[in-house]
Amino acid sequence: MKKITLVLFTLLTLLPLGVWADEITTENVTYIYTVGEPNASVKSVASNATSVTIPATITIDETEYTVNAIDKDAFKDCGSLQTLIITPPNLLEDLDIDFVKSSVKPALTIIYKGIKYKHNGQWSGNTNYFAVGDGISNGTGYDPNTADGNLEVLETVCRIPVTTIANHAFDGAGESKTITLPKTITTISNTSFVNNQLSAFAIASGNTSFSVTNGVLFDKTGTTLISYPLKKSGTSYTIPEGVTTIGQDAFNSHQSLASITIPATVETIGQSAFQSVGKNTDLTITIKSGSKLKTIARNAFYESGVSSITIPNGVTIIGEQAFKNCNHLTSINLPVSLTAISASAFEDCRNLTTLAFADSYNGLTIGAKAFYNCKLKEEIYLKEGMTTIGANAFNYGDGFTSDIQKLYLPSTATFTGTIANEYTTIYT
Repeated sequence: MKKITLVLFTLLTLLPLGVWADEITTENVTYIYTVGEPNASVKSVASNATSVTIPATITIDETEYTVNAIDKDAFKDCGSLQTLIITPPNLLEDLDIDFVKSSVKPALTIIYKGIKYKHNGQWSGNTNYFAVGDGISNGTGYDPNTADGNLEVLETVCRIPVTTIANHAFDGAGESKTITLPKTITTISNTSFVNNQLSAFAIASGNTSFSVTNGVLFDKTGTTLISYPLKKSGTSYTIPEGVTTIGQDAFNSHQSLASITIPATVETIGQSAFQSVGKNTDLTITIKSGSKLKTIARNAFYESGVSSITIPNGVTIIGEQAFKNCNHLTSINLPVSLTAISASAFEDCRNLTTLAFADSYNGLTIGAKAFYNCKLKEEIYLKEGMTTIGANAFNYGDGFTSDIQKLYLPSTATFTGTIANEYTTIYT
């Protein structure tokens, strides 16, 4: 791509007869233009400006000029500048590192075609990079006012690589668009795309860290599913064979899916991976036979619409609040391999009546409030090999009434505090 030379035509004697250079200031930006020529350049920006937009064209005396250059000193002393919106193509490539060092302050966000870029403030080696988003607030990687069609993250800004998608960069953002990630992206956090509103991912050739299959984002090896676009069409999805980890927040808040098939290769369902998925409908989770699944992490299915799931033998941990508030769930099996049903794992599953325990366990602990405010049956028989029953594990309250009347504890179990309601008889 031909580099646009940043030149100011200030010597009138060098101009053809009858043609002169002039300047105009509008909205904190001073432009130089030449009457009779098609282009204009940015000469300077007001030192007290906090937000500046460089448009693709300016109109002077009913004549339109294309903005095609920015002087290297245009942003000198712009210490108050917080937002720079660039509209003309290629201008971000023309600005070099000297502009960044002298003009970019920690608060400055550069916006180009719907994407917000922020420099990390370091100037050498691998620590000199731009990120999409600020890593602090939700949706700070996306600007709907400047988005033009689908989204494409640049490889470089001011000749500095864009390597990172920051935390929560696209939380709540995207407007059903496809986003293309460049080959320079090496870091995507667990929450970069949580609750995104994208329809598909795409990735540039040459990226060595990530891959995309059918619009879904994976790591390069295809073993970790990173993010499923929330606006991707369809009501069912089969996770590809070979995936071993369903990443944190991978499907969080997707509302169209009613059926998800998990291959036998998956070993970990990450934190909040299916949180709030299909919460207003019935969600069927099918785990293929021969499953290697071991961990269902914290909040994995929190407040989702899961109504049918069989936990395979081999799972050892059900994390805190893993199925909390899953009101479509009426029964759950608890395989012999389990060693921990963590605190509040099934809390407020108010239609959960059937707990299908194994015949015995080898050191299973049940955390506090694990089955708090579950409907349950009148009689619950806990099994030998259960070692610890946490406080309020089978209790109920907050205006809710469970059907449990009798709770039978095994000889191996100890408990702390109150484990059931005063109207439940406990047998040891």
